[in-house]
Amino acid sequence: MQRIFSYRQLANLIFPLIVEQILMGAIGALDVIMVAQLGENAVSGVSLVTSIDQLIISTFSALAAGGAIVCAQYLGNHQVQESRHTATQLLFISALFGSIVGVVCFLLGRPMLNFLYGQAAEQVLGSARTYFYFAAAAYPLIALFDTAAALLRTISRTRSSLFVSLGMNLFNLMMNAIFIYYLRWGVSGAGAASLISRTLGTMLLLFILWHFRSAVSPVFSRGWRLDGILIRKILHVGVPAGIEGAIFHIGKLLVQGAVTSCGTTAIAANAVALTITEFLHMPGAGIGLGLITVVGQCVGAREYNQAKRYTRQLVGLAYATMGILNILVFIFAPNIMQLYGIASSTAVTASTILRWHSVVCFFLWPMGFTMVHALRAAGDVRFPMVLSIASMWVFRVGCSYLLLALFPRWGVLNVWFAMFLDWLCRATIYFWRYRSNLWIKKRVI
Repeated sequence: MQRIFSYRQLANLIFPLIVEQILMGAIGALDVIMVAQLGENAVSGVSLVTSIDQLIISTFSALAAGGAIVCAQYLGNHQVQESRHTATQLLFISALFGSIVGVVCFLLGRPMLNFLYGQAAEQVLGSARTYFYFAAAAYPLIALFDTAAALLRTISRTRSSLFVSLGMNLFNLMMNAIFIYYLRWGVSGAGAASLISRTLGTMLLLFILWHFRSAVSPVFSRGWRLDGILIRKILHVGVPAGIEGAIFHIGKLLVQGAVTSCGTTAIAANAVALTITEFLHMPGAGIGLGLITVVGQCVGAREYNQAKRYTRQLVGLAYATMGILNILVFIFAPNIMQLYGIASSTAVTASTILRWHSVVCFFLWPMGFTMVHALRAAGDVRFPMVLSIASMWVFRVGCSYLLLALFPRWGVLNVWFAMFLDWLCRATIYFWRYRSNLWIKKRVI
């Protein structure tokens, strides 16, 4: 049997994605370090907006992934024109959706923040409002960037998005240094730096997508119009994944509301820990993005055994890479806290969270969050959606409030223990789903 992807092709696809995700996580952590110099109110306010960002960006990513999966299955079946047509439709609806979300969030930012985080201190809410206006203005750009990157991944051009993401984030750091430290714009400076860097990065990635003609380059001909049948195929994959991501992050927002009741110190410790743990998840996230291309093309070509074998190999790679990072963070957690310049009590709490996270993440995260990309790439999208929603509300949300009521002395750690129960549920059931072979023949095309 001829392999669809050689080991060299897998390496060229996967390793730029891993490096890109790790660099973005590291730069994101440095971004928070720079904001942290403004005080705990500033870093807490930015962290509250980051939770909303993750909710909204997850819906953009889900829509982009839906189109990318359709493209990948067309390419696996050697239908290049259909792939280009899908890319064109996807870019249009992504731009439209991102613009609508951005306008709504810009106009309703204040009541949204007051509803979600009304218990937070006024100084924290003030920082959050300022940062959220800049975030809302960037949402159309994020939607287009995610879509262009997803399309380039389907043809294994992962180096393009790697270099653009790296340049965009380095530019963001440079602008942060100028706006925050030199011009002393505070939280506004951090928001402006992100908006400018996202604008330039999105423009460059779209230029690459258009300029280098490929199987996913959009074609806006004179007679172009929306294709309802194709959009339904994209939404068949994208909407369940989007609902899953939205419910997941809504649950995180409700949990963040529980964290705010623990005080500003708990919010700051939680924000720092979240930033670092997101960095630890990046290798698994990058491999998951690669699985969309690999499994999607295998399923499009009806090579189901290859899809299963590549899934085993890449999930194993996720365990190896994430294991190394988690061991290092477990050992050096107190030293990492010194970089943030936070109060000693906040540093102790964040270090404790990091060490608990490192142990549990090592065993559960790849199976619970990398594996699911293989299921979606095959077209199995409803099962992960139902499982994610049920697990989120029962464990992460429900158990957070239950544990806080039962063990108030544990403080913000209760929220993390509830999250670990959520991971255990997902990892166990996704492993069963993979072994059952029920997911493997749910082609979209």
